[in-house]
Amino acid sequence: MKKIFLVFALFLAFSSQTNGQGFSTDGKDFYLGFMYPSFNRVIPAFSAGFFRVYAIISSYQDNTAYVSYFNDDGTEGVAQPYKIQARKSVQVPLSVSKLKMTDPGDIFKEYKSLHITSQRPVTVQFFSSGGSSCGMYTSIPTTLL
Repeated sequence: MKKIFLVFALFLAFSSQTNGQGFSTDGKDFYLGFMYPSFNRVIPAFSAGFFRVYAIISSYQDNTAYVSYFNDDGTEGVAQPYKIQARKSVQVPLSVSKLKMTDPGDIFKEYKSLHITSQRPVTVQFFSSGGSSCGMYTSIPTTLL
């Protein structure tokens, strides 16, 4: 009886430890995209003008992240570098016009995303503010996809 209890206790300790670890969101290659809020079509233009989107890129080491958009034909544009200090974040303002899909968005191919690469591992978060937004998500690296 004591052996069974001991095996069960060890199993619980080991399983709770592995579930708590999850997976790392650090990586060197990310793609970001978003759905433009439909609410911004029905509010006054001055209110919709407050809508902004950002990528928040963090690093444990001194690092450089590169942000690039895709052209209408799907080719990747020139990447813009952003320096990141160790254990800090940089807030990169994103172009809504380069990321906003046409409405309804399912008629023809669109290359409306953003590619982020870095020299060393980083974490990337997407943040939106303004009408019908204030959302945030953590992007996962392409190696986890």
